Amino acid sequence: MSVPSPLAPSPANTVNEPLFGSETVNDTDTADGLFTLLRSRMGWTEDFLASIEDPTYPALRDLDEIVKALHWVKQNGKKIVVLPDFDMDGISSGVLGYAGLAELGFDVELYVPDYNRGHDIVPEAIDEIIARHPGVEVIITCDGGVNSHAGIRHGRDQGLIMLVTDHHVQLPTEPDGSVVPSAHVTIDPERMDETYPHPAICGAFVLYQVIMAYTRAHAPEYEDDISLLKLFAGLGTVSDVMPLKFENRQLVRDSLSLARMLVHNLPSADLVTPYDIHQSILVSLLDQQDRHSPVFLRAFYGFALTLRAWREAGSLRSTADLRSDFYGFYIAPAFNALRRVGAPLHLAFDVFTAPTEEEQYRAARRILEANEERKEQVLNWLADIEGRDQPLAPFVWLSDAPAGMLGLLAGRLMQENGVPAVVAHDPGKPNAQHGGSARAPMWFDIIATLTAHGYTAVGHEQACGVRAGSFTELAEIAGLIRDTTAVLQAQLELLQAGPDARLEYDLAVGVTANGHTQPDGALPSAETMLEIASRVEGLSPFGHGFARPRVRFIANLSLCSMGVLGSEETHLKLVLPNGLKLLWWNAAERLPELRELAESPIPAENIVEFDADLSINRFMGEESPQAVINKAILPKEAF
Repeated sequence: MSVPSPLAPSPANTVNEPLFGSETVNDTDTADGLFTLLRSRMGWTEDFLASIEDPTYPALRDLDEIVKALHWVKQNGKKIVVLPDFDMDGISSGVLGYAGLAELGFDVELYVPDYNRGHDIVPEAIDEIIARHPGVEVIITCDGGVNSHAGIRHGRDQGLIMLVTDHHVQLPTEPDGSVVPSAHVTIDPERMDETYPHPAICGAFVLYQVIMAYTRAHAPEYEDDISLLKLFAGLGTVSDVMPLKFENRQLVRDSLSLARMLVHNLPSADLVTPYDIHQSILVSLLDQQDRHSPVFLRAFYGFALTLRAWREAGSLRSTADLRSDFYGFYIAPAFNALRRVGAPLHLAFDVFTAPTEEEQYRAARRILEANEERKEQVLNWLADIEGRDQPLAPFVWLSDAPAGMLGLLAGRLMQENGVPAVVAHDPGKPNAQHGGSARAPMWFDIIATLTAHGYTAVGHEQACGVRAGSFTELAEIAGLIRDTTAVLQAQLELLQAGPDARLEYDLAVGVTANGHTQPDGALPSAETMLEIASRVEGLSPFGHGFARPRVRFIANLSLCSMGVLGSEETHLKLVLPNGLKLLWWNAAERLPELRELAESPIPAENIVEFDADLSINRFMGEESPQAVINKAILPKEAF
């Protein structure tokens, strides 16, 4: 409910308020009207919201078969090794599988993969597992293996039982388009014969369903404990950019709720003071029970220590910051940074598996350091790419960057140019294989486009690996992306010119005489903005497939206060006349420019538009609205 203003509405507080007048409207009905408009533009009808909120799902095909296999493994005391992928979903899957099977009493060990071999499970990896884990008789994969037929068959040839859990699209193995499976049992929502209604779930969630099914069938007394592992399945969901619809929505909500229970809430003045994770709610509850496997406990200790490390680094101020964005923009990129900078991958698993909390915490800190290295290297490699001849740009770029950096570079180039981007390693020989990574906007399904024309692309539709047999073939791929992009962009332009065109923003509020954006209303009171922010947050989580609304604030800078934030004064803070705080990360260098505009005598030159994510700031028990700026539109240019 919005808080009534002590001021009565007046004619000046309307949509057409004067340029240099108050930017605040004190209408207690504004929240209802603006939120209704926002919902309409987002397409958030009651039917749509009800449909995506359904958390139910059927059993995956052959789930009963893998449960039978696991029961045989447990009954016969067979050693099982968990074989994960190396990205954040793979790390989440591996930790989840290792902790879950250990808690259930399996003789289980965890294999740390070699990212230099790529995502395929190759025969060399199987040989390495046999050498590292003497006595292994069963391997269960997670987040990989459905198309790794050579490696899976090699495992079977060595007498191993091979169980595959994956979530990637299964590719045919036979000329007629059929598949001859290589594993003893394969669980995958993207299997060719699968009928799972919402197959876009992450690898960690697939393995979670497997372990939970086993628990319900053979160890129901552990169901509450095993259900806590959805903490990792939710992290994998956001990290692997799965659409936040249907079962994924509730999974991520549950994961974030558990994550908040792992944070020890110190007084705000002690945000950077080390704290004892055993004082957090969830860890203290686990510590009070003496039945848990040490492997199971260490997984949750590691998650708590990760949050402590991020909090001490200034990225996590309170439990209010634990949203899906935190998983996607802070945790996942940092863990993925290890392979991008050539650091040892075992650090990612050490966070959750090392024998002492000191070792777990050191691994978390090293990951933060690797992430800073990653940021610096991205800038250096971007400069290198843009400084060399690029005959296939902007659709295909050549680079000498390490393989782990190619996807990040493709993502940055896609954002800069607004079109799909492939960054391929330059082997220096035109007839040699050119491999790389691709990133594509939501309107371009790059795997479907390339594979339909016989090219190799494996991964997810907006993020995948691409291989070309030569530079000539790479040029063909660039041409195909160019031509398809032209067609799709023409279609988008027709839609944007039609009656159902979507604006660059979902809601615009503020002053009106800037000649660019016509606002939907004057800037509401802080109480009204808090009400709108609360209603928006009530529909979280936001992410892929369910985007956070884009709010445009049109402000008269001469009526705003502004300054810098952060221990190193790298961030910018603007306070609008209604008290709303706009935060702009890493933009402190813009302060002189904005102050100059605020003092400009030229009419309307002090009007700036800010596209921002509206949220709630919680501090010392008080709530206030705030927004994080994504882009600013100056009177003469956008940046």
